[in-house]
Amino acid sequence: MLRHKHFRLVWFAAFGSSIGTWMEGVGVQWLMAKLTLAPEWVAAGRPDAALMMGFLGAAQLGPTLLLGIVGGLTADRVNRRTLLMVTQMIMMCVAITLLVCSLAGVLSPFLLLSISLLNGIATAFNIPAWQVLTPRLVPREELTRAIVLNGIQFNLARVIGPGLGGLLMAKYSPDVLFAVNAVSFIGVVLAV
Repeated sequence: MLRHKHFRLVWFAAFGSSIGTWMEGVGVQWLMAKLTLAPEWVAAGRPDAALMMGFLGAAQLGPTLLLGIVGGLTADRVNRRTLLMVTQMIMMCVAITLLVCSLAGVLSPFLLLSISLLNGIATAFNIPAWQVLTPRLVPREELTRAIVLNGIQFNLARVIGPGLGGLLMAKYSPDVLFAVNAVSFIGVVLAV
């Protein structure tokens, strides 16, 4: 499968980006927990950390559930390459926004929720565009193996991303995770 140049480029770019995305997720979750466990947050009587983590999960994953069909229909009706470029650029801007806001010290739980919601909406349109791209990159008789490789890439990134993210965050800060994720989109944009 990886002998097909275009599939190989997209596969490795997606793998790197997936790792970066999982790393970013670790940083966002850690910051949400840190901010909502802060004494000033608790003293103000705001929603507790567990509830805010639930809201964060809903902001990140809810749009895929609610907009998945719309994303699929959009991917079928528009230029997939353009859709991928737009969604990847939005997700890169989200990572850059997280980095800048974190470096400036202006991140709040509600800003994290807003940024995560935007990322979730972009993801709802990005996933279907990725899924319909693979059949165009490999011959029909090799499609099943390509889909399996995509699954392996995704699941391997689910293991490597949070693990590497935790190591980097322990040594540095969540800012590094946001920076790595922002850079990881460059490979995808170039491959697409």
